[in-house]
Amino acid sequence: MQRLVDADERYLARRRRFVSSWNRLAAILLLALGALLAWLTLQAPWLVNPLDVVRSLERGAVDPGTLELAAILLPLAVLLLFLAVSALVFLGFAVIRNERRYLAIIGQLREGR
Repeated sequence: MQRLVDADERYLARRRRFVSSWNRLAAILLLALGALLAWLTLQAPWLVNPLDVVRSLERGAVDPGTLELAAILLPLAVLLLFLAVSALVFLGFAVIRNERRYLAIIGQLREGR
């Protein structure tokens, strides 16, 4: 079987390091997100619990200033959501680009180059 060119060997070595560290990194990220959600639930339930907001609105316990601030921040939150989804789409482009390179390397190896 033919050896890979040096650039492909370096690329695959970098990808192996990344893939081997991903499980730990992903677990840490998920734990951090869970901790943030728990903290927000305890400290600022209006940010994560819509039922709590509805109950507060029904009781009239929401300050008009808070309601105004929420109305101002809602469009920003939606824009940030669109930004996050766009970032995921761009990440998808990067993943597919890497996949194409893997397929090209495999194709070269199959052809014996």
